[in-house]
Amino acid sequence: SDGTHYFFTSLIQAPGAHAQLFLFTSAGLREPWRLHPASPLSRDARFARNAGPLIEDGAGLVRPSQDTTLWYGRQMHFHRITKLDSKEYREHRIGTRSPNFVSSLVGTHTYAQSPHWEAVDGLFTRGSNAVGSAQRTVRPFSLPLTLSRARATSSGSGR
Repeated sequence: SDGTHYFFTSLIQAPGAHAQLFLFTSAGLREPWRLHPASPLSRDARFARNAGPLIEDGAGLVRPSQDTTLWYGRQMHFHRITKLDSKEYREHRIGTRSPNFVSSLVGTHTYAQSPHWEAVDGLFTRGSNAVGSAQRTVRPFSLPLTLSRARATSSGSGR
């Protein structure tokens, strides 16, 4: 509401390390970007990598993240942003979705929605069920998930 622009991004600090979630702020898109004082927001491989744009759901903002433990796009988590300003950032996890809602889907790593559709970028198997034989495809489809139906969790911010 104060005109500040926020930019969430995942950075890998060293080869072989997990991504960490950072937040940058700026007074304008063409102005200098500054590291937010709460950064890194997360060092946890389950939550540090974004899984699409922030979602406005009527109760505020939700940040989707992808769980990169075990394999890329293992599952997605949804985090309610409870505080976002120039000095503080807080969120808590409100749901988790595993890629078991569509046949042959073994990974999900991007979630987006509009008032008329929901879309996921996923990893589908071809032939065998083994993840090693999977072929990555981008295929939008109606997702049987709304944020209100995501499995509730009681975990904290994942920081």
